[in-house]
Amino acid sequence: MLAFTGHDRTRIAAEMVDRLQRPPFTNQLNHARQLQSLMIRASGSTESPQDTAAQYQWAIAQAPDDLTLHYKFGLFLFNYDRMAAAQQLMLARPNDDFPVFLPDGTRIQ
Repeated sequence: MLAFTGHDRTRIAAEMVDRLQRPPFTNQLNHARQLQSLMIRASGSTESPQDTAAQYQWAIAQAPDDLTLHYKFGLFLFNYDRMAAAQQLMLARPNDDFPVFLPDGTRIQ
């Protein structure tokens, strides 16, 4: 139901690699081992983009009003279809007048 895909696992591992390379984490005794383990996980998902998209589409069909699912699907789609990504990110926006941006900073509304 959360649509925690291989893409999400890779994205989160890459974010953790970035964070672990800054203090205070660099002083931990097992820092090198932790970093190496996360770098392996961040190297990429074995899941195909079609499988990832299918997982998001299934989850959204189950909970069409879940803003987080639309947001995550929009972030995923950005590298494959910017128009579809923009549509999903617009669906992720709560009912307000705040602008929506693509991951590259392009304003879509």
